[in-house]
Amino acid sequence: MKIVKKSNGYTLIELLCTISILSLVTAMSYEIYSYSLKAYKEYDITWEIQQDLRHALDAIAVDVRNADILSVAKGDWEDEGKSILTLNVKGKAVIIKWTYDSDKQRALYRIVNNSKNLIIRNIEDIAFDNKEGFLKISITTEKYGKTYNSSVVISKKVDKFQVNL
Repeated sequence: MKIVKKSNGYTLIELLCTISILSLVTAMSYEIYSYSLKAYKEYDITWEIQQDLRHALDAIAVDVRNADILSVAKGDWEDEGKSILTLNVKGKAVIIKWTYDSDKQRALYRIVNNSKNLIIRNIEDIAFDNKEGFLKISITTEKYGKTYNSSVVISKKVDKFQVNL
């Protein structure tokens, strides 16, 4: 008598191997997706902060280039409302000052004729350094637990540059 073996299904070993391989592929796919999502978020945050810094430095640089008189007041960051940079631009007084906004975050504002426009939020430090006709503006900002520094050097001969300590 001849014994015929039917193969109607998979053995338990075949099923376990298939499930194990499928689980490994799924886990690796999830890790790759998770890593790429984290990298994208990190890049997006960096890009956002760099754009904010670039905008702030450009906005200040335009006023500095058009200024006739510059005056810098260096004060403690805890001294809210301390004027940082006062400029006389074509007869108008322009004040660049920091203060706390409604969220209790440090912010930098441009004030002209009592009109207050936000330049940048989350500012940690700002410095102005005038040497031999060059004005260096440096801004440090902190957002999402990361600190970024940016600066610009402007070639500007001004009539008057004061530093008030």
